[in-house]
Amino acid sequence: MTQRVGSRDGILFREKADGSSGYWKEYPIAPNVFKIKGGVPTWKDPDATSVGGWILDDAGEELTFTTHIDQEWDEVSNILVKIYFEINVAGGAGTDTVDLKVDTFLKGEDEAVTRNQTLEDAKIVGTAAQFTLFELELQIIFNDGANPVRKGDIVTMVLNLETDTSEIDNVTINYGELLYQTLTPGLLRD
Repeated sequence: MTQRVGSRDGILFREKADGSSGYWKEYPIAPNVFKIKGGVPTWKDPDATSVGGWILDDAGEELTFTTHIDQEWDEVSNILVKIYFEINVAGGAGTDTVDLKVDTFLKGEDEAVTRNQTLEDAKIVGTAAQFTLFELELQIIFNDGANPVRKGDIVTMVLNLETDTSEIDNVTINYGELLYQTLTPGLLRD
């Protein structure tokens, strides 16, 4: 893919032909940052089988976390949400999945109403052993009709395990990340 690399006002930038960048901004979401929204998730300390986190094993259990989109976002690429989890029971069939859903609520300065996107996907865990760690990547669509992402948005996400469609209904949520592309390699402030 063609890209331009250069300097604007003394600041390095890299821009691909589609306007997106190769630089990534990451907001880590450690398990202790998640707040309980629904149900009664159980906290699990790290031990010989787990790096620790929140156990989700009931349909009503939800975790929430809030972050934001900085001004250096490139405005032409989707926002990635990565969730890391361990399965607390062994997979039974090659097609077994863990289905996670993240409801996103976006709002910028001077807005009175939130914009919403629902992200849902299944990770095939197959016949994996109990306590195996997995990563599921979801995308917030940057130009989603009436619910686009905007620079400066506060983003609150509500995470739950879709027990009605998951074959594995007992997981530990270990970690999360919100990632987006920027044109510059570091945070800028005007």
